[in-house]
Amino acid sequence: MRRFLPLPRLDRLPTAPQPVEGVFRYHGEIVPVLRLGVLLDLAEGGGGGESGLYAPLILITWQGRPTALLVDQVHGDVALPAEDRVASDPSLSFNGCAAGAFPDRVTGRAGTVTLLDPDRLLSEAEGRLLDAFRAAEERRLARWDGAA
Repeated sequence: MRRFLPLPRLDRLPTAPQPVEGVFRYHGEIVPVLRLGVLLDLAEGGGGGESGLYAPLILITWQGRPTALLVDQVHGDVALPAEDRVASDPSLSFNGCAAGAFPDRVTGRAGTVTLLDPDRLLSEAEGRLLDAFRAAEERRLARWDGAA
């Protein structure tokens, strides 16, 4: 995770795959915004409806490029000592994206919080499609920049 961001104005494109909410520019780079709930096939918060004004983004580095995950809410950011991390069985999550877990000390609820490996949130085929989508969006915006 690089940082949390407020939801900026997103450019939405009709050719975008369902998990892609839109794109925005961040420090001169095109950043695709992926709905985490859609990626994880969650019933709540992943339906693809309109995002609220205060919906946060988690800016991550995926395959060396910035990518943002649109989530319903963020409860906090904690430093996690290695001894608090519990290993997860990679065969129990899509593409082994659940990298571990730790006790929930932020929300006051009992249970654990799952750690996700950003590099494993997309399959190899989905990653290629996202790269192609990002490249197409960069070309499209470059045409507009040249007209200014």
